Amino acid sequence: MAEGQPSAVPEPAYADSLFNPINLILFSLLGLIIWYQLRPRAAITKPAHAGPIVFRTFTPRTLLPYNGRGSASSSANNKDTSTDGGDQASIYMGIRGTVFDVTPGKQFYGPMGPYANFAGRDASRGLALGSFDEDMLTKDLDGPLDDLRDLGPDEVDALNGWEERFREKYLVVGRLVAEGALEGGAG
Repeated sequence: MAEGQPSAVPEPAYADSLFNPINLILFSLLGLIIWYQLRPRAAITKPAHAGPIVFRTFTPRTLLPYNGRGSASSSANNKDTSTDGGDQASIYMGIRGTVFDVTPGKQFYGPMGPYANFAGRDASRGLALGSFDEDMLTKDLDGPLDDLRDLGPDEVDALNGWEERFREKYLVVGRLVAEGALEGGAG
């Protein structure tokens, strides 16, 4: 080699190695990502109940006592609901015609919870719009159920998400129909 030419700087020994600092960081990140994906997760289990729950048909008026306040909240207009084996201290909530037993989530749906307005009621519109206001609840318990036709695509997606979450987490105990549907279907 010529003396006038500068000598090439030798590369570090780890540059050609698989275990250089950059690769070690990348391998660590890859391992962490794989661990997060494959780690054991707690299984979602539906709550166990003390006794059998009979699947039944509710109207807005017969669903109303299942608001977690017990039998003291039963009104004189309410039909006798004690014959179904249900406990009126239970908390039921309707979503798009399906009634869920949300009693295990009483800290959310019970009398002091943030969703207490929805207990014993059809919560479809309120959940779809993300509103907990009394205005979201059907005022006329003897009238038709809310058909939700005026909801936009985003609200329908939100409602679908809530309904899916409820189906995973809570027991379905019945269906919700309009007040006249029971008499009309029986005759």
